[in-house]
Amino acid sequence: MTNGSDRRLTAALMIGALAWAAPSAAALTVLVPAKLVAIAPESKVELLAAVTIAGSIAALIAAIGFGALSDLTRSRWGSRAPWMVTGGVLGAASLLLLSTADGFGLTLVAWVAFQAAMNALIAPLKALLADRVESARLGRVSALYGAATLVGFALGAVGGSVFVNDPASGLRLGAVVIAILPVVSVALARETSTIGLPRQGRVARVILPPRGAPDFYWALGGRFAVMLGSSMITTFQLYILTDYAALDLNEAGRIVGTGAVLTIGASILGSLVSGAISDHIGRRKPLVIAAALLIAAAMLVPLFVPTGGAMLVFAVLAGCGMGVYYAVDVALMAEVLPDGSSRSRDLGILNISNTGGQALGPALSSLVIAAGLGFAPVFVVAIVITVAGGLSTRFIRSVK
Repeated sequence: MTNGSDRRLTAALMIGALAWAAPSAAALTVLVPAKLVAIAPESKVELLAAVTIAGSIAALIAAIGFGALSDLTRSRWGSRAPWMVTGGVLGAASLLLLSTADGFGLTLVAWVAFQAAMNALIAPLKALLADRVESARLGRVSALYGAATLVGFALGAVGGSVFVNDPASGLRLGAVVIAILPVVSVALARETSTIGLPRQGRVARVILPPRGAPDFYWALGGRFAVMLGSSMITTFQLYILTDYAALDLNEAGRIVGTGAVLTIGASILGSLVSGAISDHIGRRKPLVIAAALLIAAAMLVPLFVPTGGAMLVFAVLAGCGMGVYYAVDVALMAEVLPDGSSRSRDLGILNISNTGGQALGPALSSLVIAAGLGFAPVFVVAIVITVAGGLSTRFIRSVK
């Protein structure tokens, strides 16, 4: 790959990450919770958990299904581009539908559709990295992808906080972003025609999970646990600030936005530095473990000091940890794929760790809260799960 095409591919991956991460974070962190406050303030915690669980189930099915379809697709535009554009268009339509929802039923349907659409984009996007980046540069390129993902999360939270009292307008803006950026990503990636390339099998066979790949499943489980633990806190930030730190909705929204800005700087620093270090030392696992421990340590601050300021400290520390984690773990995941002919499917399965963790995190948090234990035990459970996820990486044998 020439330097020019290498730079274009890296830019394509970063723009693709922004395309799904920013609208997803805006919706899940601020806009959907704010909408549920207006719809049913007394049941907001339970309803948010139900929305995220349903979305996770849809995302799980879509990640595997669209990943397998991408592996089998043969077109003049390549195997990945058609599905990335399709995911963007369907995601935009889903957010527009969500913006019109004035009841729980339509909110649920629109969110499920959005999660399915996002995985039509995410699975082939990640496959581009595994398809076209050599191992010697995988850490650096995955670091840039991870940094763009975290910047997207942070920008989404900032943008969402601006619309905390007008979630419909924020969702419509997100629809514009998700409709345009995948097209830009595809144009930069310049995927070559796959017409004439042999298919490896039928969807019914290709869709089945890989067998005899323990490292693949250790990577899946470790990332799932880290995402589960972190989402127990990040998804409930708005409610933690209003119900645990006793702030009003406007002040809580401001803290979420400020924390997101701090997260941007911390995550970029952590991501770029760790990616270069990982490639230089030729090791992934020590950095992944250290990142998970830093995320867990960040949760200790608001646990013992339930204030808006403590949540800002959490944003900086967790942002740095997630920057390192996203950068290096993406490279690790690319290196444990068991079959080069089904990369998109396998990355779709690995993406279950993201969607499943993000869905079950709020559900687990809501169970702890519903038991009358409050938010403090939520932090404790999240810390234990995050540490366990990081340490499980030690059992991967094929990657150092």
